[in-house]
Formats: sequence, structure tokens, C-alpha cells
Amino acid sequence: MNSDRKDNIAVVLVNWNSGSFLRACLAALECQTLPPRQVVVVDNASTDDSLPKREEYQLPLHIIRLSSNTGFSHANNQAIKQLDKSVNWVVLLNADTKPLSTWLAKLVGAANKNPEFDFFASTLLSMENPSLYDGTGDQLFYSGLAKRHRYQRPVLGNRSHCEVFAPCAAAAMYKRAILDEIQGFDDDYFCYFEDVDLAFRLRLKGYRCLWVSDAMVHHYGGGLTEHIADTPIYYGHRNMVWNYVKNMPMPLLIALLPLHLFANLATLIYYTGKGKRKTIIKAKKDAIAGLPAVWAKRKESQSGRVSSWRILHELTPKLW
Repeated sequence: MNSDRKDNIAVVLVNWNSGSFLRACLAALECQTLPPRQVVVVDNASTDDSLPKREEYQLPLHIIRLSSNTGFSHANNQAIKQLDKSVNWVVLLNADTKPLSTWLAKLVGAANKNPEFDFFASTLLSMENPSLYDGTGDQLFYSGLAKRHRYQRPVLGNRSHCEVFAPCAAAAMYKRAILDEIQGFDDDYFCYFEDVDLAFRLRLKGYRCLWVSDAMVHHYGGGLTEHIADTPIYYGHRNMVWNYVKNMPMPLLIALLPLHLFANLATLIYYTGKGKRKTIIKAKKDAIAGLPAVWAKRKESQSGRVSSWRILHELTPKLW
């Protein structure tokens, strides 16, 4: 591929026992109308047979094998560090996705037409029911909770692109330079909420995110039962606290602290009722134990902040 092309795209996929999902995802990448310059698969010490062989695909495929499961954050960071220097767009894609053939072309086309934006959210469609959204970017609530926008709502045609708080990292595109500037994901998050944290830190630097309505990806995800599994409960609700403490501008950090504490109490009660008392208590205990290190990181995330807290106010839902 011509290294002088203006839009040199690298697609990064993190694999951990994804079974047949990864192969289906790579097959969909082969069909892209705008092919990527690099496709990097980072394997977190999978024990199944999901890791592909390069010769199976007509892709510029590079495989990184890690000796242990280091989590989504660290694996992505390792891949980004090893990308070809000519790559100027980093695209993250989950193994359990199947992008439409025009997906990359739509993302890059929107980026070129909207140079005031620096990172981009795809339209996620439910793999099981494509008439429903799986998400159109991430929302951050005043309480510190977050969710995928329009999750499980009916798909509406002819939607215009619009600014959102964050992309879901299941299918997102970033300028490589801005990831380098803030040193990528926070490794300590391991998984869950790491994309919200990344976006928050980018927004504090003044960078903006656009939802590209016609850049479509089918996403299997965890389905409707994901919220009662131990892994997303633990990491999601531990990292939610860290994200609030590390990134919330001080006027909001102080003013919204009662709401944040109430949200934590509400989740404790909710998951206790779901039979996950030990998991949610451990999440909150570990969140508190990690606060000294998180507060030290806050100095870095707030240093050089150029965005007014009013930008967060304009893009953040008013309630939870």
C-alpha cells in the first residue's frame, strides 16, 4: 500500500478467547472499500483456537502475542506503540463485531469533512437484532455513571452526524497524534470504562468527538445479561469512581459529589439485590484503595486543561 496516502489507517483488535467471532470480524475487514494500512491483533494469552494465521487473510495482518491477559487497556497501548510511523488514524475494533464494507470509508470521509473533530464514534447495531442500536457513542452522566447512547432503541434512518461525549471503543477512530499526546489508555483500568476515561482526558485537552451515523458496525457484545456478570460489574463500577475523581473538573467534582455518592450507594443496593453483593462491594473497596494513585494521576489529566467545564455541561445528560 502506498505509504504516501493521506489517510493511513491502522485497525487494532484485542483478542481473548473470542472463538469464531474474530475470524468473522477479520473477514469483514477484508471487504472494506477503504482498506487499512495495518491490522494488528493483540492476543491476551488466549487458550482457545481463536488466534488467526496471517496466511488465512488478505490483510496486512500483524499479530502480537502477550504472555498473560493484560486487559483491554494495556493490550491496545502495546499495539499502538508498535504501529508503523506513517499511520495517522488508529481505529479500535472489538473482536465480536462485523463492520459493514463502507465503515472505514465513512469514518475517514467524515473526518476529512469535519476537521474540527479529532475522534469519532461509529454506529453500533445489535448483532442479534440489527433493527436496534447497540450504541451511538457513550454518554457520561453527572453522577459519574456512563452508558451507550440509544442502546437497544429502534434504528432510525437518515440521522445526521452529531457531537457526542465519547465513542464506544468497540468501534472508534482516533487521530494517532492525540493518543500519543495523552499516552493512550490508563493501564490500571484493565477493562470497562477505559474508553470513557480516554475520551474525558481528550475532551479536557479541547479535542472533540463526532458520531458518524452511517459508519455502521454489527456488535454482539454481552447481550442483555451483561450487567449481571462479575467482570463488567467489578471493573465498570471500580473504574467509574476512578474516572470521576481523576477527570471531573474541580467545580463539578465538588458540586456533584453528593450525586456521585448516591449513585454508588444505589449500585450497591441494586447489585446486592441481583445476588452480586460480594462483587460490587469489592469493586467499591478497591476503588477507594486506589484513590491515592488516582489523585496523583488527576494532576496530569487536569494539567494544561483547555476545555471549560461548560463543555461537559452541554454534552452531559442532566440527571443520572
